[in-house]
Amino acid sequence: MSYCISRKHRLFEDLYRCQYNLAGIYQRTGNLSQALRHVEVAIKCAVKMKDKLAERESLILKGKVGSEFHVTAN
Repeated sequence: MSYCISRKHRLFEDLYRCQYNLAGIYQRTGNLSQALRHVEVAIKCAVKMKDKLAERESLILKGKVGSEFHVTAN
């Protein structure tokens, strides 16, 4: 629900938090492809907000998810 509202009204900070948290949830449940999709959107939101800290946090999460994804793919 909050995801839809944030996206509709271009509330990038809220959308960023939703996407970042969804990526973490999907990572913990083992759905790594979904986690990567959500973390990519979080990165885009952080860039639009010009929030370097949020961008860094998202890139770190992307690296963690990506490394898990490659381990399970092999």
